[in-house]
Amino acid sequence: VGSYICLRDGNIFKIERGYAHFTRAEDIKTLSYSYELTSELTYLPEPDLYISVNGQNAPSGYLLKYKISLNSEKIKMPLVARSRKNGDTIKHGGMTKKIKKLFVDKHIPSHLRDKIPLILSDGKIIAVSGVCVGDAYTGRDLIIPICERE
Repeated sequence: VGSYICLRDGNIFKIERGYAHFTRAEDIKTLSYSYELTSELTYLPEPDLYISVNGQNAPSGYLLKYKISLNSEKIKMPLVARSRKNGDTIKHGGMTKKIKKLFVDKHIPSHLRDKIPLILSDGKIIAVSGVCVGDAYTGRDLIIPICERE
């Protein structure tokens, strides 16, 4: 998992997988959230993100972080954005991969992993924001922008 030092000001200095970074202690807590995505902008307070189905612009004070491109014919509405859970998997690159392993392989720091929304259709993970889209769901006709605070 890595090594860390708690600093007097409440920040944490962490070395993980060869990367060093500072983080706030409150950012280390585990997040658990689940929101149904509407055609309007949907706000996810825990990771402080806005997600839109079919490409609305970023709200004031937010910037586009990622765009997820999906095949609308394969999608069952409503879509759900949620945090990861133990045992979550996605079919990507011709194989089924655990989300935890995917994050490790992509060198995503552990304190950020719960903030990355998983997009689900009919209870199945179809995309991991900024990381990958499931093999069966890649396309270009349904765009989901994810916006974070400036």
